[in-house]
Amino acid sequence: MKKLLAMTFFILTLMMTAMPAWADTSLPENSDVVEKGAVVDAEETKLTIVCDGKKLVCENEAIRILDMTYLPLREVMEFYGVTLGWATGEAEDKVILNTARERYQLVLDLENAAAYGSDDAAYPLKHENSIVYLPIHFYYNVLNAEMNWDDASSTLTLDTTKKKKNSWVTTPGSGSVWFKPLLNLPLYEQTTGVSRNSGLAGRVMGSNGELTVYEEGIASYYGGKFHGRKTASGTIYNQYEMTAAHKTLPFGTVVRVTALWNGLSVDVTITDRGPFTKGRIIDLSTAAAGKLEMHGKGIGPVSIAIVSYPENAAV
Repeated sequence: MKKLLAMTFFILTLMMTAMPAWADTSLPENSDVVEKGAVVDAEETKLTIVCDGKKLVCENEAIRILDMTYLPLREVMEFYGVTLGWATGEAEDKVILNTARERYQLVLDLENAAAYGSDDAAYPLKHENSIVYLPIHFYYNVLNAEMNWDDASSTLTLDTTKKKKNSWVTTPGSGSVWFKPLLNLPLYEQTTGVSRNSGLAGRVMGSNGELTVYEEGIASYYGGKFHGRKTASGTIYNQYEMTAAHKTLPFGTVVRVTALWNGLSVDVTITDRGPFTKGRIIDLSTAAAGKLEMHGKGIGPVSIAIVSYPENAAV
């Protein structure tokens, strides 16, 4: 009898070992598999640009809103071979697009989120974290190249060997032909009239030697994923330095920012463009925001006074 019981136990043990486990297969909350596969931790697909066989994986993603996709203006244009700058001292907010032969302009209406090309052709624009985004059809109209957009992979492919019709120019005298790199944009022309920057030099110091308030509004700050990236001035953004972004002041301008809720002040150098959120006037570095004790607030009302201007203002 004992032998029979022992044999039965042995057989049952073998059967239990050989059977698949039907127990709970859910993973513990802190499992490495959960961390690697979690959607909340997945990074969005980066925008990729391929131009004449060269490839760039951009720092910024394409933005899709309903049925329209927006691409970051600076990254697309600079990889295509066009450098960008901001016009200063004018009555309008403008981006100047510099090519080898010509300078073009794109007028921005930041309050109404619109950009204007030739014949007042209007394009909706988006601005996020001091970056201007324009819809894909803007690039179709402006870039002189065969263009293909793959939505699934967020890839923009450009072939500049395939020029568009009526894009060539004959040089008088020599008869040589060159092709316009940009289409449907007007040539740059300085805007006359009252400028938000006109007469600023006279407003730097008051009669008693104290700084005069130039502007009041809401300040924000940026850091995080922008640390180490190129700014609109061409410098590398360092969130630990005392810098800021402003929509129109010349790069290199030093301004004093005073928090109106606690009276604290910090001097920062303008190195970037932004903020492009309505109602905000300056985007501070993380370190500068810390000097104003903004980290717990995120945003706050400030005044800006001009400390000094650069000798040669960049745009």
